[in-house]
Amino acid sequence: MTHISVCLPRNININFIHSISVDQSFAFDRGQWYYHKIDDFLTLELAPVGASYKKPFEIAIAKNLLFAPPRANDEDLKILHREREVSLVNPTNDSLYQRLSRFNNTHFMKQVTWLTNLFMYQYAHVGKIDIGPFNQLYHNNAIDGPTAALALRTNQFLWKRFSIGGNIGYAYRDHSWKFGGTTLYRLPTKHFQQIDLQYNKNAYQTGFNEDIYLVSEGKVSPSDNDVFSSFFRYKPDTVANEVASWRFRYQREWTREFKTTLTLFDNCIFSNQYIQFVHDGTPVESFWQKGIKIDFRFSRDQLIWDNCFDRRYLSNQYPVIHFQLEGGNYDFDQTNGDYLKLVSTINHSFSFEGGTLSYVAEAGYILGHVPFPLLSIARGNETYSFSAYNFNLMNDLEYAGDKYVHLHIHYYSSGLLLNKIPIVKKLGLLESFSLKVAESGLSKGYNDIFTMPSGMQPIYVPYVEGGVGVYNILKVLGVESDWRITHRNDPNANKWGIRFFFYISL
Repeated sequence: MTHISVCLPRNININFIHSISVDQSFAFDRGQWYYHKIDDFLTLELAPVGASYKKPFEIAIAKNLLFAPPRANDEDLKILHREREVSLVNPTNDSLYQRLSRFNNTHFMKQVTWLTNLFMYQYAHVGKIDIGPFNQLYHNNAIDGPTAALALRTNQFLWKRFSIGGNIGYAYRDHSWKFGGTTLYRLPTKHFQQIDLQYNKNAYQTGFNEDIYLVSEGKVSPSDNDVFSSFFRYKPDTVANEVASWRFRYQREWTREFKTTLTLFDNCIFSNQYIQFVHDGTPVESFWQKGIKIDFRFSRDQLIWDNCFDRRYLSNQYPVIHFQLEGGNYDFDQTNGDYLKLVSTINHSFSFEGGTLSYVAEAGYILGHVPFPLLSIARGNETYSFSAYNFNLMNDLEYAGDKYVHLHIHYYSSGLLLNKIPIVKKLGLLESFSLKVAESGLSKGYNDIFTMPSGMQPIYVPYVEGGVGVYNILKVLGVESDWRITHRNDPNANKWGIRFFFYISL
């Protein structure tokens, strides 16, 4: 093969991209093939923020390289290779880099960057202070009632490697204050290392834990008791507990593909009139949970978006695997016990000609009996918003176990059917499909610690739900119709529902 010429058909629906063309040619010299010429051309199609006209703003990015036949000796080629590595590290002399730098400094791109930080990280940058995360500025549940809060932190423009922040809120139903604070330090090392210390006293979803971070690495809070769920719930949120928690965490990336996270935690979980702790017929006001856990993260060719204190892993074509080991104990009155918890997850998303397929598999096992809030409670969804990592037709506290397997599969097509219908094709609508499966087991003896809530049960027969939907509505919205396929006759079972979601197809 001596020549490659690729041009993206204009009739393919890819948001924000007008056209792409790639032209490369090769020459054979001294027994090896070398690049002779590279011509790349990309045209972006963006709507300016606040624009009153409909014509999109087109941005053309072109890169043209012409290679002379190599006449250098091997030593010259080594020097050229070293110079190339230097240019990759410090590409300020590259004309394309300079054009992109000027483009990023335009008012339009600054607006886009500010909005991107707001939606990706849920922080609004205001000088040397960040306001957020926004999803924690308000929540509403049956215990606290409407709760407004203010959360702030310092950013890299005040201290490059150190950040301090806090939050304070007031619950209008029980007239109590919610508050917390965090300190964070990023070590000045070649590979990413960071330590943080955090305290929070707030209401969280019953059974909340940080295992959700293993599959949803960009999630801001492990609990779903936030501003989004508060506005989109279809029934009152009574599944919450007040929690006072300390957490120390140390993260280290040994390579881009391997990371370890060590966490020490101390939680005090309080009962209430909705979620009561009863031991041998006697009410228990609260119990303590203390422990340590270590997580091992494995990936391949991992891309990282590093925005100082906001660091995110970008999806790639390879699986991301977590293996977590946790040990701890619980204590209340004169009763205590130890436990060991093993969790493993795999998260994989890949694109192909027909669209994007993603799947998430989780498995866990708890050794030792624990109070029911420490069991693996299957993540339900009592809102109208679609959740990629929760079961959309499952109620909160409906199923729990000390051993479990969960599977979430999502397929977002590139126009499998709708793109072939002339009138619908102009709307750019695309299909989506989902399948979710859960199974769990529960050993005997858990009622001897705390009486389990009425209706909570293990899933001995696999729970299955599926959905079909349409996305790319107005470029960012989607809607899906979900059906509960099994366990349709369980108490208070949701057999069918409509869920909405945000999804940007790039």
